[in-house]
Parts: sequence; structure tokens; C-alpha cells
Amino acid sequence: MQWHKRVRDWYEKSCVRVWQALPSPAIAVALVAVLVVLLSAVEAAARPGGGHSYSGGSHSSGGGHSYGGGHSYGGSHSSGGGGDFFGIIIWLVLRLVIGMPYIGIPLVIAIIVGVIWAKSKMPSGGDSWDSMSSSDDYTPMAPVAPTPVDMSALRQYDPNFSQVVLQDFLYGLYVRAQQARADRNELGKLAAYISQPARIQLGARRQGLQSVANVVVGSQMVSSMSNLDQETVTINVMFEANYTETLAGQAATHDYFVRETWTLSRKRDATSRKPDQVYALNCPKCGGPIENPQATSCEYCGTPFGTNEFDWVVANAQVVEEQTVPPRLTGTVEEQGTDLPTIFHPAVNENLAALQEKDPEFSTESLMQRVQLIFDELQTAWSSLEWMKARPFVTDRFFNSQTYWIRAYQRQGLRNITEQAKITDRQVAKVTTDPFYDAVTIRVFATGLDYTIEQATGKVVSGSKSKMRPYSEYWTLIRVVDAKGGARTEKTCPNCGAALSVNLEGFCEFCGSKVTGGAFDWALSTIEQDDSYRG
Repeated sequence: MQWHKRVRDWYEKSCVRVWQALPSPAIAVALVAVLVVLLSAVEAAARPGGGHSYSGGSHSSGGGHSYGGGHSYGGSHSSGGGGDFFGIIIWLVLRLVIGMPYIGIPLVIAIIVGVIWAKSKMPSGGDSWDSMSSSDDYTPMAPVAPTPVDMSALRQYDPNFSQVVLQDFLYGLYVRAQQARADRNELGKLAAYISQPARIQLGARRQGLQSVANVVVGSQMVSSMSNLDQETVTINVMFEANYTETLAGQAATHDYFVRETWTLSRKRDATSRKPDQVYALNCPKCGGPIENPQATSCEYCGTPFGTNEFDWVVANAQVVEEQTVPPRLTGTVEEQGTDLPTIFHPAVNENLAALQEKDPEFSTESLMQRVQLIFDELQTAWSSLEWMKARPFVTDRFFNSQTYWIRAYQRQGLRNITEQAKITDRQVAKVTTDPFYDAVTIRVFATGLDYTIEQATGKVVSGSKSKMRPYSEYWTLIRVVDAKGGARTEKTCPNCGAALSVNLEGFCEFCGSKVTGGAFDWALSTIEQDDSYRG
């Protein structure tokens, strides 16, 4: 086996020649360091920017943070990333390169090449990083795969049912309940909609609680509906939110990021509330105000509270996870779902034709122009941190959910920026009508730069300022069912014609008309990620 010896001799002599050709061991160490830097650069270049979704990572327009998508609270958390690798490199340099160059130099180079190759073969989403330091107090929140439930079957028993109105009602009830946790009397005034066991759950969450403020619902989703074949229907609703708590005797406030599951029930054939009643938490039967926190029945009509005979009542309000750390805003995950085929509703063409028959002035072309307008306004409003610019084009609930992420970035001293964003394709995927709203879901294909910087330094902490990122999302726009006409692209009040300027509640600052929420024109209601959309 003389050839083994010849190969080994050639190998050792070649390594020694390389080592002797270097002016000093310090040059060899520098060479290895350069290779390490190159490895780091290769790794960073493989990280696309943008947000994460609960289902594993998708971008979302306007900075990428719609629920049913958007960012995640935790996902996989990196606590140092390549620290172990760099430690190995240093150890090899010290123990092998200087001491035994004929082994050390080839071995170090082989390890670096091997790691680069392994990184290139790693599955999408297999690596993560962020700007937060590792902490023993940090527990990543488990990702949630959004699978919203279509509740339209309830309409055969309740012709008034609208899932859009229900979502607004749930939003208002959640915010009010969180604000009332610090005051037993305020919780008592919600007895018509929150059962006594659930009120006890809410009131017992924090001892010494003085106030709860800044409640922002980032996500809410009806995740299940059961007992439709029985007299009482039950739903489970998932909430993702944040709020600020103040404890008695403490000047400092505490910010929380929370995920909760609420269980609600209602008589199947009860009549749903109308849109103009959605935030009024009065007697569900007669509409009388509830002012006595000790009352167990309405003072006007005598109806017992909490019977779920007339409206939804919370039976259970369970905290799934709660964190005092902010959501992770700099993680990077490859796009998932962009190449999936579009999910078309089986009756999309028939329903679209019915909408056009009902409103001859409606056209898909004008609606797509409206989508383009909203898309452009969202990009500008998000990147400039002037989120009020998007207010006239979105629903109340959507506006508030995105406010959640604006505050999250600000608290961490970060800013997410989208540039050169443009729509590349649009496909109508679903058209529905309920007693109060028409809704059109459009799959929007787009591309753009998406990166996050530190506000103080301008340093890019995730994403890329040069690499365009393609993505797609499902946008649902709603309009009041009685509204007519082609979609508007003018930035003027649809009621008075003045320059479009609205207050925080969505009312025109000139004529006082409510111009948001689809009252006059199509408004963006939800954005769902292509890897979690179920149709």
C-alpha cells in the first residue's frame, strides 16, 4: 500500500510549504479570521427581511404585521447564534494552526467550507436570529397556525348574523373587559356579557392591580364553532394583545404581551346586533344602560344577565401565555406560501356576478385601482411611522391592530421600512355578502425592499436594503351592503368632497361623517398570509 504513504507525504509537505510561505503565524491567524468574516457575511446575506407569521414566517404589507400573519411573539429564539462556531474556530487556531500547521490549516478551511455548505442546505426557517439578548426570563411563545372558522352557516338560524359585526363586537368587549380588570364595579357592569366565573378569572389575574391601559388587540380569530345542531352555539376565540398595567403603590408601569382563549355561547336563533350597536354593551334585550355593578338583571326589562338568550356571553377567559418581553421584531424567515396556488372560493364567479348585477356601476377594474391606492398609502404610512395616514382606508379594527406593531417597534427603538413596494398581480379569490356588508377577498402579489433599522443609529438589524422580496397575501375589503358605485381612488371625503382628513375615530374633520369601515367605499378589513389562508 505504498500509494497511501506517497499521498500522506505529499499532503504533509504541501501543508508545510504553505505554512513556510507565510511571513509569520500571525498572517495565518489573520487568514483564518478573514475566512470567518466571509462565512459570517455569507450567512447574513441568506437572511431575507420582513416579518414573521404565527404559522412560520410570511411578510405582510405595510411593514408586514397583519394578524393571521405578521409578526410572531416568539417562534424560535436564538441565544447567541454562531457563538459556538466561533469558539471552535478560535480553539482550532490556537491549538492546531500555530502548533501543527500541517493539520490545522486544512482542518480549519474544511470546517468553514463544510459549515457554509450546511447553511446552504438548511431548510427554510431552520435558522433564526434577533437583536434581543439571551435571557433566562424569556420563554418563546408557541407559534399559532391561524385557521379562522367560517360561521356563515349560523345565518340559516339567525338571518341577521354578520361575522364582520361579530368581530367588531368581540374586539370592543375584549378591550372593555381588560380595562375593567382593576375595578370590580366596572367588571360588574359587564355581567350581561361576561359570566360570573369569567369575571372572577379576569379580576384575579393580578393582585394589587390599579389600572389597565393601552389595550391594543393585535389579533382575534374565531378558531372553532360547535353545537350548531343544538339550541346553544359555542365558539372559541383567540386573542393576541398587549396592555399596560399599573400596580397600587408603584410608579412604574408594566407592559404585557398576551395570548388568550375565550369561550362564548349564545342561543342559536338569537338575533344578532346591528353595526351601529356593536360597541354598546347595554342590556342585550331592551338596550337599557347597565349602571348598577351589583345588578343581576336589567333594571328596565327585568331580563336576567348572563343567560346567553339574546347575545354572546363569555363562559371562560383563559390566559394561554403572557410575557413581559416585547415581541421579536428582527427575526428573519424565508417566505412561505408565495408559490402555493390561489385558493378560490367555489362560488367566487357566481357571487362576483351577483354583486355586479346588484350594483351595475361596480367593476373589478375600479376595485383593483382602489387596492393599489390602499397598498401605496399603507406603505407610506407604515414606513414613515405616520400611521394616521392609513386611517381613511381601513376598518377600525385593522387600524388598531397595526397600531399594536407600531408601538412595539417604538418601544424597542426600531423602525421597519418598506421601499420600492409594488403590486405585481391581483386575483379575486372570494366574494361574500351578509345582511350588512359585501366583502371581496383578493390575493395580492407584490415585491419590495423590507428591512428594520435601529432608530438611534440607523443600523440595519434585519432584512436587506438591496434585495427585493416577493410575497403574496389575501386582502379582504368590505363595503356597506347598500353602498353603490365604482370604487373611488380620489383622496377626498366621499360625503362632502373635502380633502380627505379624518380623526382617530374615522370621522371626516370637515363634515363629521364616518368615512371609514366601508360606510361609503371599500375599506381594508383583514390581511391573511398565503401560508395560513384557508378560504
